[in-house]
Amino acid sequence: MTVLYGVLAIMAGIIITASSTLNAQLGKGIGTYRAALFHNGVGALIATAIALATTGNLYSISNLSGVPLYLFSGGIITLAVVVGTIKLVPRIPIIYTTLSVFVGQFFIGFIIDWWMGIKFSPGKIIGFCIVFIGLLINIYIEGQKKKE
Repeated sequence: MTVLYGVLAIMAGIIITASSTLNAQLGKGIGTYRAALFHNGVGALIATAIALATTGNLYSISNLSGVPLYLFSGGIITLAVVVGTIKLVPRIPIIYTTLSVFVGQFFIGFIIDWWMGIKFSPGKIIGFCIVFIGLLINIYIEGQKKKE
């Protein structure tokens, strides 16, 4: 089962990167916020169809009443991610965008795990540092090439 989750995570990473690239191209054509609206609008329509097909309804008020309000902020966060990638991808190579997003995800993952009392190994910290330092070295080398 762990392998399946690993494969699903890799697939999610591929989809996020492809989505970022496509949204950036769409943003060039119709504008950042229209592209974000289209992205989220299509996603909302598909999620609605899936929810209706799998559960027969969209929500139950009794189920929503017990959910803390801050948990509904995911839509705002998603919008920020979409707008951010639409703005970033045309300005920096997709590999840097992807690695930078990964570094940010890794960093917030540490914070969330720590906050939730989940222990992490020194190996995870070392791995994070290696990826982050590799990103910085690559950016530095690319900057030096541009100066030549």
